[in-house]
Amino acid sequence: MNNKNYTIKDIARLSGVSIGTVDRVLHNRGNVSEKAEQKVKKVLEEIDYQPNLVARTLKKNRVCRFSVLIPDYRKDTYWYQPYLGTQHAAKDLRQFNLSIQEHLFDPSDKGSFKEMAREALSTQPDGFLVAPFFFKESLEFFKECDRQKIPYITFNTHIEEASPLSFIGQNLHKSGRLAAHLLHMNRVALKKLLVLHVEEDVSASRHLQEKEAGFREYFKVLGAEEWVQTLVLGNGSMKEELAKYLHQHEDLSGVFVTSSKAYRVLQSFTKIKKQLVIVGYDLLEKNIEHLKKGEIDYLIHQNPYRQAYLGVSYLFEDLIYKKDIPKEVLLPLDIITSENYEEYLAGQERKGDLK
Repeated sequence: MNNKNYTIKDIARLSGVSIGTVDRVLHNRGNVSEKAEQKVKKVLEEIDYQPNLVARTLKKNRVCRFSVLIPDYRKDTYWYQPYLGTQHAAKDLRQFNLSIQEHLFDPSDKGSFKEMAREALSTQPDGFLVAPFFFKESLEFFKECDRQKIPYITFNTHIEEASPLSFIGQNLHKSGRLAAHLLHMNRVALKKLLVLHVEEDVSASRHLQEKEAGFREYFKVLGAEEWVQTLVLGNGSMKEELAKYLHQHEDLSGVFVTSSKAYRVLQSFTKIKKQLVIVGYDLLEKNIEHLKKGEIDYLIHQNPYRQAYLGVSYLFEDLIYKKDIPKEVLLPLDIITSENYEEYLAGQERKGDLK
């Protein structure tokens, strides 16, 4: 028998209790002995019982309202895939009257994050999905969520000081170690390596700090931490700063770009590829162009679409199904090269485009 056909009467018969007892257990109404409750719960587990949530939500005419707080993809194209993930999750769950509102902030402006966070809180949603881009400001936001008892899930960046229902992303420390390993195995005689942060406020960005820490740890274990240097590039004088650095460090052999902006490095200084192995992140169109040309050697795929899609799905499961969702979901660290990028791009294209 399919589990959708189990009625309260069926469950009562299988449990050896009354229909009223089953009803009280299903709706947490109390006044049930521990022995009877355990009998019912055992049967529910065995038949993998799920209530008819469509009927329940429609009957109550309830709209589930989630707010998503993420960077504006019009200012940083990396964030279009997470945006798409939230939209598709809402589409897949539309039969449950799920409503999602995006609050998009400028990833270069802490003030914009705070403004969008206030706006999101003012809507009093049933739950939040948040990319905690700025460390201090995100903690303040989470503190207010806790005060108002609004559940939230984080993705992309893990902040240990927060208490989300779940974190969805990758092990960023291992991600940095992976980048180091890729550079290490591509040079017999490494001389100098550069950790390159592009157009980012590293002091406020825990995800970048974690990647660099993992990268440095890899070479520290090898007794070669002195090989690693760090450079933070702003937008205005990127070409000049890169040219100056390369002139001063002609023995540079590898570059680790800690974000999805490896293409910005190649655009700013086209001769940078001469003697370097370059590792970056993400399947942005411009990154793929340089990957195909051999100007970027590896891209680490962070699967931002799936991170956001799972975030909305888990929020829904917590609110409606009352399921125990995982405290942490770490996605694989996929290595993209010029030989396999087409298969990954095909997967993204199948997800569709909402533009």
